[in-house]
Amino acid sequence: MLSQSKRDVELFNLGRKLFKQGKFGEAEQAFRQSVKQREKVLGTKHMDTFGSKYWLAFALDEQRKRGEAEHLFRQLVQQQEKALGAEHAYTLESKHCLGRTLFEQEKYGEAEQLLRQSSQQLEKVLGAEHTNTISSRY
Repeated sequence: MLSQSKRDVELFNLGRKLFKQGKFGEAEQAFRQSVKQREKVLGTKHMDTFGSKYWLAFALDEQRKRGEAEHLFRQLVQQQEKALGAEHAYTLESKHCLGRTLFEQEKYGEAEQLLRQSSQQLEKVLGAEHTNTISSRY
């Protein structure tokens, strides 16, 4: 079984730390390296690879690089649906983020559909009172 290197874990953790500090450009670079390394070592369908892609897309969105974030979120949702299933909580979280990114680009029709769908499915999967379900409504 393939495993992650210590450097890869450190890259991902660095990206998260930079993101939390609002240093989105630096976080983007760390996440890009993490995605590249995780795809090479773990493959494109591994949960940790999904995590790196999610945070990369999130960092792009925070920098208002919405087109690139949209592309990455779409790719991620498609990969997660195949690997985890359409109703997996991580897939639904990514769908929700895609919907928010679309909304920010004024693509309201598709955004509304994705946001409603992900919120309803999160409620079904996680329950009405789960924090992720509640936050998906806003």
